[in-house]
Amino acid sequence: MNKENISKVYLLSVPLDSTYKNTLYFSNKSAQQSYFESKIKKSYTGFTYLRKDNQIYVPDHIDNIYNANYVMYQNTHYKDKWFYAFIKDMRYESDDCTIIDIETDVIQTWLFEYSVLPSFIEREHVKDDTIGLHTIPEGLETGEYVNQYVDIDELYDFKYINETYIVLAVSENGLDLTYPSGSKLYNGVFSGLYYLVFATPGECESYIRDIQDDITSDIIYSAFVIPKELFYLPPDYEGDPWFKPEGKNYNMAYLPYNDNAIFMKSAKVKDLGYLDGSYVPRNKKLLTYPYRFMLVSNNAGSIKDYKYELFDGNIKFNIEGVVSPGCAIKLTPYQYNMGKSEFDYTPDDYMEGLDAPKLPTCGWTNDSYLNWLTQNAVNIPLNIIGGVVGGAVSGGAGGAIAGGIGSITNTVSQVYEKSLAPVTAKGGVNQGDLLFAKGLCYTLYKRSIKEEYAKIIDEYFDMFGYKVNRVKTPESNHMKRYWYTKTIDANISGDIPKIDIEKIKSCYDNGLTFWKDTTNFCIYPSVNSDGTIKNANR
Repeated sequence: MNKENISKVYLLSVPLDSTYKNTLYFSNKSAQQSYFESKIKKSYTGFTYLRKDNQIYVPDHIDNIYNANYVMYQNTHYKDKWFYAFIKDMRYESDDCTIIDIETDVIQTWLFEYSVLPSFIEREHVKDDTIGLHTIPEGLETGEYVNQYVDIDELYDFKYINETYIVLAVSENGLDLTYPSGSKLYNGVFSGLYYLVFATPGECESYIRDIQDDITSDIIYSAFVIPKELFYLPPDYEGDPWFKPEGKNYNMAYLPYNDNAIFMKSAKVKDLGYLDGSYVPRNKKLLTYPYRFMLVSNNAGSIKDYKYELFDGNIKFNIEGVVSPGCAIKLTPYQYNMGKSEFDYTPDDYMEGLDAPKLPTCGWTNDSYLNWLTQNAVNIPLNIIGGVVGGAVSGGAGGAIAGGIGSITNTVSQVYEKSLAPVTAKGGVNQGDLLFAKGLCYTLYKRSIKEEYAKIIDEYFDMFGYKVNRVKTPESNHMKRYWYTKTIDANISGDIPKIDIEKIKSCYDNGLTFWKDTTNFCIYPSVNSDGTIKNANR
C-alpha cells in the first residue's frame, strides 16, 4: 500500500443536501473545518486513494452508520485539502463492510477557490434596504386594497369649504362706490368687471335689493362662491378691506388685484411606516408601490395615486386656486417625482396634480318690470307730453289728438308688456351641490394591501430577497444570518475542475441561500405568540 495515499474519512450528519437550495458560509477554511468536525459520527483512517465522486468501502456495519448523510475526507496527494461530499446511497456488503456512494459538494469543497465574476443578478437580498431604493415590479399577487384616512401633520384636512364668501361680478360698481385704483388684473388676466365680496348671503342679498331699487340688477354678470382663502390680501395691503356703504346695513369688500394663482394651503402627511393599519414589514420594499400608496380623490369622480417613495423628503401637498365662477383649484404634490436634478429648485409637480370639483355658482332673481319702471319712471310723463306737443306742431288739433293718443297708447302698451314679463332667475341653477353641502373637496387615503397579503409577501422576500435585474458582482457576507442569490448564466472562475465550475454555475442560476448562522440554519424570521419577531435580523 502506498502510504502517501492513505486518507482520513469522516462520516457526518449535517443539514445539507445535494439540491443546493441552502448551503453554509464560512469566513475561512479553519472555521469551515471546525464546524464539520463538530458533526462527525464516525471516523476512519487507512484508506487507499479515494477517487472523486466514487465509492467508499467503509469497514463498518451499515446499521452503525445509517444516520450519516455527509462525508469529509482528505488525501495526502492534496496535502491538507479537505473534500466535502454528500452521501447518495449506502449498500450492505458484509457485516464489516458498507459501500457508500458519494457526490462532491462543489460549494463547500471549493468555497475558497472559486469566484463569481460580474453576472446578471436576477434576485438577491440587498445590502441597502432604504425605502424607495428598490422598486422593480415583482409580479406578486396583492389582493384587494384597503383604505384608511391619512394622518395630516398640520391643521388642515383638505375640507377647504368650511368657510366661504360670495362674489358678485358687476359691470358697474353701483351705489356710488369708489373702486380702488390700479390695474384690474385678476389671476393675471384683465377684467372690465368689478368683483364685490360679501361674507354672508344676507349681505349679498341686501346689496342686490339695493341695486334693483336704485339701478338695475342687470349689471350683475355672475355670482359665485369662493373659499375664504382666495380672498387674498397682498402683504403690502393696508387697512381693513371690509367697509359699509353709506346708509347701508351690510358690509362688503372689493376683491384685491392679483397677478397669479393664489396659494391657499399646504399639508404634510405623516408616514408611520405600516400597512393595513398596523403591520410593520421587515422588508422595506413593502412600503413602496404597489404594496402601499396614497390615493387622493376630489370626490367628484377623479382620483390620483401618489407613491410615498417619489416624494423628496417630506410628503407634502399644496393647493392653489384662482377666482372665477366655479373656481379653478388644483392640488399638487410638492417636490414629487423630480428625479435627480442639477437645480436646487424643485417646484410643485403640476403634471401630477388633481383638479378640485367646481364650486356652485349662485342664482338671483331679476324683476324686469320693476327694473324697467325704475329706469323709465321719470321719462314716461315726458314721453307723453312730448308726443302731444309734437303732434300739435305737426298736424293741428287733429294731428295733436292723433299724435298724443298714439304716443300715450305706445307708452301704455310698453308698460303693459313689461308688466307681463315674469321675474326671471339668473346665475347658476344647480344649487344642490352635494360636495359643497358636505364641505368636501379632497380626501386622502392611505391605501395598502391587506395584512394577510403583506405577511405572505414579507415571508417571500425573507426567503428570496428582491428582484434586482442588474449585471454586478453578487452581494456576499453582507447580512447577519443569511442571504439569497439567483443569477442568469453566472460567470464562475477558479482553478478547479471544469465539471465542478459548471455545477457551481447551475447552483447560482437555480438560486442559492448562504447561511452564516449554523445554529439557526434554514430558520427564517417568524412571528412569536406574543407578536414579536423571531430571528428578525437577516
